[in-house]
This record gives sequence, C-alpha cells and structure tokens, in this order.
Amino acid sequence: MKDSYDLLIGGDFAPDCRVEPFNPFGPRLSRLVNLSVYTIINLESPLTDRGKAISKTGRSFRTSPHYAKILKQAGVDCVCLANNHIRDYGDQGVTDTISYCRDAGLDVVGAGRSRSEASLPLIKQIGTQQVAFLNYCEKEFSIADDCQAGANRFDLIDACHDLSNLRGRVDRIIVIYHGGLEYHHYPTLEMRKALLFLLEYGADAIVTHHTHAYSGMEILQGKPVCYGLGNLFFPAKGKTNTSWLTGTIAGLTIEYERVECALLVTGMDNDMQGVDLLSHGNYDKVMDHLAKLSGDIANGTLEKYWSGMYNSMKYDVVTGFAATSKTTLKLRKRLGLKIKRLSKYRTNIWLNSLRCSSHREKMISVLELIQREQER
Repeated sequence: MKDSYDLLIGGDFAPDCRVEPFNPFGPRLSRLVNLSVYTIINLESPLTDRGKAISKTGRSFRTSPHYAKILKQAGVDCVCLANNHIRDYGDQGVTDTISYCRDAGLDVVGAGRSRSEASLPLIKQIGTQQVAFLNYCEKEFSIADDCQAGANRFDLIDACHDLSNLRGRVDRIIVIYHGGLEYHHYPTLEMRKALLFLLEYGADAIVTHHTHAYSGMEILQGKPVCYGLGNLFFPAKGKTNTSWLTGTIAGLTIEYERVECALLVTGMDNDMQGVDLLSHGNYDKVMDHLAKLSGDIANGTLEKYWSGMYNSMKYDVVTGFAATSKTTLKLRKRLGLKIKRLSKYRTNIWLNSLRCSSHREKMISVLELIQREQER
C-alpha cells in the first residue's frame, strides 16, 4: 500500500444519530486520508434534525448536522449523495444536507434541489489533471425530479449523454454508482453489463457501493471498475458479522494514460465505535477473498451464482408481493409464514408488467400517481 493516492473513494458512512457526533477514523486511516490529494465518501444519511420521514419501504435514516464539520476536519473533501437514503426526510433533509456540507467546505455531488441540479457533474483539478465526477444511484424512493429534491437517478442513456458532454472538456471521468443487491459480494449481471458499457463509452474508472458487502474489481482495456466497496462506517444494531464490519476503499492514481486502482481494506471495531485500515488479523483473508471475487466476476461464475440466489429468494419475493403492510410483512417473516406460490395467472401478470419495458413504464407511472394520492 502506498502512503498516498490522488483519489480515495470510500463506501457507506451513516453514523448512529443517537450517539454524540465524533470522528470515527482511526490513526492509520486518518493518516492516509490526510496524505492523499482528494477524498470522497458516500454520505448514506441526510444531515438534518428537521423534516418528516417520507413514505417508503425500509428504514429512514438521518444523523447530526455536526458531521459535516467533523468530516471536513477529518480530511474528507467531498461527499457523494446519490443513494437510496438521501431523501429519507424529504426536501428538507436533502437541502439541509447540501447546505451543511457546503458551509463546512465539503464538495457535494449526486443530489440537488431538482433533477437538473442533482445531475450536475463535479469537476476538480486533481494534480495536473482535470477530473469530472458523475454520481448515480438506482431508482428507489430517493430520486429527484423537476419539483422534488433528491438523488441523481441512474439511466444508461442519460449517463452516456453525460459522458459525451464531458468528453474533451476534462482529462478524466470517474463514475460513482450506488446500486446492486444488498448483502451480496457480487454485482448482478445487468449491473455489470451496464458498468462495463460505461467504461467502453468513456468513463475512465467506476466505483460502486450500496450493498454493505465488498466486492471484486475488473479491468477493461486498462480501466478499472470496483463492484462494491462495502461499509466505511455504518453502526447497526445486531450487525456483527465480518462482512458488515469489513469494507474497502478505492485508492486511485491518475496517470497520463490511465487510472490505476488499488483496494484498501478497512474494518469497524466490534462495538462499531470506529473504523481503521486493516493491516493484520482478517487482512490476508479479505485480500484472498477479493482476489477470488474478482476472478469469479471475470470468468463467468456470476450467472451460476445468481441463478442459485434467485431460486432461494422465491418465497421472499412472493411474500413481499402479497403483503398488505410493513407490519404484516415483518410478522410473516418473524413467524416463518412465507407464501409459497402465486397463482399462474398472477405470475403471468407480474411477469409481463415487469419484463416488458412499456408495461413496466406504465406500472411505475400509475403506482407513482397512486402514491401521491395516498400522501395528500
């Protein structure tokens, strides 16, 4: 491991809002951050003490606005905000986060007060190179639109236009992508296909997070894609497994001809009160696992892996479709009362609605209208 890098990109950062704000970076990580030229992390929680939680599936996060100054003092230069939690507390949470970060001297990318603002690239001078950062997330409940603050959604055609608009204006383009299926060490087949295409289309490197599980790396024509950084600092009750506690940071070196990438291993301590670079203990085991993951991704193991995973997920998916409320879904899971099958007719309706792009667009538009009516 080098003493410093041109760029450091870290994974999910979401401190516990019930704990007095503090700098969780250990001494080795702090030294690396302060020696490197520019450091970016994914701020997975809005910085706000105002607003009301939006209607969504899953938990709503927020944490102390004091973390903006803490991160800046710790050596962080930028937070990426295109993630599935930035809009957990509505427009107020998004605008508060952006304001607190900018007031503290942090750059932000990937979110805004509208869709057009959220999609703006961040362009920085890194050494002798002008570097553009594009930050996207998959479309969940956090997405900005023309009249709503939120995150920059990922759309492959829009991303290609973004790359085209930047090509020739900057020296390097780095894509930071928030997506994938949580708790899995592998990218999905469609995710890998899209990201490799972005490398072909002009991105110089791609780094992803969201899944809370580190993943491997692949290089296409000298251009790296990191398929999952895992957690940076994300205390969570009951999450004591090694996968949750262990993450990676992408250390990027910008050369005149290419961008080189190394994965640096981090670990939260067992009581999740801090995070530091690993250089012993699980380090060798994690590095071996990263090498295996990278090999599996490149050699065609993904299709077999996901085929097995999707088969094991059948009853969870069916039970989720049939749930009438979050409470009943939790109760069914707790009691093991999973629904074993859908009727053949209902299976065909869901499959046609999701598989056909025009039907899928119709379903999404109709459900969004219904959701807005429910929230009035």
